[in-house]
Amino acid sequence: MSERITALGGTVFFEGAQTDESDNRRFLKSLDAFLVEHSDYQIVHIHSGDIYTLLRGPQIAQKRGVSIRIAHSYCEGINGVKNRIIKGASALIFRRYTFAFTASSISAAKLTFPDEVTTAGKFAVIKKAVDLDEFHYDQSVRESARGRYSAGENVILGYIGPISERANLRFLVDVFEAYHFRNHHSRLWLVGSGDEEKEILKYVEERGLVRSVRFFDFRNDLSELMNAMDVLVLPGLFESNSICAAQAHACSLPVVAPDRMKDLPLQELSAFIPLEAENLDCWVNGIEKMLLISRHDQRESMIRQGYEVTQSARGMENFYLHLLETVQ
Repeated sequence: MSERITALGGTVFFEGAQTDESDNRRFLKSLDAFLVEHSDYQIVHIHSGDIYTLLRGPQIAQKRGVSIRIAHSYCEGINGVKNRIIKGASALIFRRYTFAFTASSISAAKLTFPDEVTTAGKFAVIKKAVDLDEFHYDQSVRESARGRYSAGENVILGYIGPISERANLRFLVDVFEAYHFRNHHSRLWLVGSGDEEKEILKYVEERGLVRSVRFFDFRNDLSELMNAMDVLVLPGLFESNSICAAQAHACSLPVVAPDRMKDLPLQELSAFIPLEAENLDCWVNGIEKMLLISRHDQRESMIRQGYEVTQSARGMENFYLHLLETVQ
């Protein structure tokens, strides 16, 4: 990604990933130092799933003379009492220091920003756009990838993402076991890495599914794997709008996801099911429903829905230019 940005004339500065509270504070400290050294930036656009970072980032940027300070939320979670208390306490800070608001979805915005921002629609949804030259359906790629990974005539259920507690992969294994009971000619491909890899592998062994579940590291051929899969299953506890789901739809790969993930690009390629464990059969039924869909090139549909990356980049450019006009 950094090479592509550089090739287009951009400059990339690297800072450590945000994985916990101390990393967030370190990131904010480095942001402050960066803006001291680079005082010519007129726009700072903070993207985070952490409310503290979204609050403090614009505050630091204002202190360093940045006129346009944008908070972009991809926060995940449940809008419970704790979240409402945090949101209420943060409203004044957002109003004081944030110039504009964006989010990955309407639900992410409602989870993070003050009610007067979300109810009045004073935020922009930035869709997780996809490079359709890379991610699209191709029957020959599907056949080649299925041959390379010995899929045979099996139905391939897939997951792509972190192997973590919040990914809810024990539940996914349970869903696969229930589906596998109905159709022994099926396999589960888990693509990713994370701190729960050993636990999930052990759980697969306990369920007697070792020969039917395959683990892949994160890789560069995701579009080929998506072409080879038959249904992508994303049972995560908190995702509101996974980029992986958008890439899957670009590859005409149906997605089965929790019933709160309703901001996905192509509704006809989506089945939304509650996460409760007693609804395993509902998830299996959703998978079977998605398997009935005939796959074909979805590029025009993705463009129509605003998920093409060049189109999205142009929209972002116009968004920034409009904001610059308002402060000149």
